[in-house]
This record gives sequence, C-alpha cells and structure tokens, in this order.
Amino acid sequence: MRILTLILIGVLYAQINPAVGGRVDFRGPTSTRLASTSFPTGGNRLGAKPVSPNSITTGRLNPDSRRILFAAIRQVESGGNDKAVGDKGKSKGPYQCGRAAWLDGCGYGHATWSYHDCVFSRWHTEQVMIWYWAKYGAKTDEQRARMWNGGPRGMHKAATLGYWAKVKRAMK
Repeated sequence: MRILTLILIGVLYAQINPAVGGRVDFRGPTSTRLASTSFPTGGNRLGAKPVSPNSITTGRLNPDSRRILFAAIRQVESGGNDKAVGDKGKSKGPYQCGRAAWLDGCGYGHATWSYHDCVFSRWHTEQVMIWYWAKYGAKTDEQRARMWNGGPRGMHKAATLGYWAKVKRAMK
C-alpha cells in the first residue's frame, strides 16, 4: 500500500512540476538533484553530477574498454569478491577502496554517498573511481590503474609498475 501511495504522489508531483520533465522524483520540490534512474551510466539519484558513459576524465574510452579495465582491477584487487575486506580492514569492496579515496572521489563528484553503505557496490565504487581519476588527471589505463594502487601521484611512482603489470595481464 505504501508503494502505491508513493507512486501516486510521484505521478501527481510530476504533473504539477514541469521542472521534473515528466519523470517521477520522490524527493520533493526543493531537490536540486536529477530524477534519472538510468544506472549505471547516467543517473544521479544520490546527488552526484552525471558522467558521460563514453568518457573517463578528458580522454575518450568506450564502454567496452571501461568494462575491461574495471574487471581487471577488480580481479587484481579482490579476485572478484564484492564483499572483500583487506589491508587490516582499511580497504573494502570489489576494488579494495579506502575511505580517503572514497571521500576524495565523492568530493569531486559532489556525491554524499556513505562509504560504509556503498563501498561494496560495484557501480558506486566505479563511479567514485571515475571521479578520482578525473580529479587527478589520469588519461590512460596505465595511469588509472597505477593511480588507483598508489594514490593521486601513483602514476609517477615506480612502486606501482608491478601492479600495472598485473592489471595489464588481467585485461588480456
């Protein structure tokens, strides 16, 4: 019954509020967020800026290449385990994301996603990674992987070359 009520309220709201453009937005008229729910390439239901599905940072990267990169990093980081916890609890999820990288990426993307609630979600963590890479200017897969492993200056650290070799092997 509650769902039916919410749907009815949403439909009525969409009819009286042209700013929503016919889409249902359950957050009310004061919301400045987009009402799109076309995840994972578009949506913005949690307050984040939309990212083009065909680009990561300023370099163009088609969705197939992006999937390959994310799959390789996921394999190297967690063996594909979405619930992995490593580094004595400091890194979590499929991409072994730390709280500092999460906050950095979310800050750049203007998202207010909870690390605790969302770090085990592939989609959320991938979006955080995209913002993190954009913030620090990673333009190639090598730069992205090395930055994810070594932090904002990771693409310049010799210590991340071995990590890149593992990711590169996993991409094949």
